[in-house]
Amino acid sequence: MTHFGDSCFWKSNTSLEFWKAEQICQKDGGHLASIPDSTTLSFIQHEFLSGVPTGNKWWIGIQYIKLNGTYVNMFNETQIFTQWDANEPYVSIFYIYVCAATANFEWFTSPCKSKYPAICSRRTACRGSELPMNRSTQLMQLFNVDVTEMIFEFEAEVNLRYGKLMVKMHCGSTGHWESDRRRHCLCPCSRLHVSTNNISVERKILKIKQELKLNKIQLSKTKRQKISSSDSRPSAFALGSVLGVGIIITFFLTIMICDLPSLHRQINSRHRINICR
Repeated sequence: MTHFGDSCFWKSNTSLEFWKAEQICQKDGGHLASIPDSTTLSFIQHEFLSGVPTGNKWWIGIQYIKLNGTYVNMFNETQIFTQWDANEPYVSIFYIYVCAATANFEWFTSPCKSKYPAICSRRTACRGSELPMNRSTQLMQLFNVDVTEMIFEFEAEVNLRYGKLMVKMHCGSTGHWESDRRRHCLCPCSRLHVSTNNISVERKILKIKQELKLNKIQLSKTKRQKISSSDSRPSAFALGSVLGVGIIITFFLTIMICDLPSLHRQINSRHRINICR
């Protein structure tokens, strides 16, 4: 494990799928490596990838969110800095989930089911620039310098006020701000960097859709169309009664109409006989 800037970096040499590699990094208190700038990338290349045979591939902490077409790190933050190889990033319709890896110091996209070793990282401090500040937020503590330029150690606390609500922010072990009152805030929640993974949410949504999807073959309507079974519903009884009476009346009316000419001839015949007599 090697320290650089406000983070520590290390390698996991076991070849795993993207999300399993992320779990291995989490067991050591980190995530797949965040690479915010070219300086960090140069450090990783020098420290971990120099001397590595050409073509070796390593997972890094970047994933594609197809809902909005962006690449984010493992904290769901938009990846601003990139070092894509030629003709990258490439997103195929055959890739269900797309993640990023590095080879020959350049980045490329790959199906998340691919198996590579990984580069992990974890922050050793929290950044003041990532405090959830907006127009409605008041900083309750005074600092000698601009808070956005400060670095806070683990377990450091900063008090913020959102209107009448006081929120105490803690520098967590992941190097990100945490608050026990996240669930009570309204608009500022989108600024608290909740480490919810969009791909895992997308998987849950897909699972729920599959569970809620109706099998039309098993519907009673479909079954009733193919079999003659009793239906005790009042609406079905009323409809059957009306149709039954209508069919019977129609049947007898048809017979009567067909017999009218014959009946008319018989009446005329009897009338002529009576006249002759």
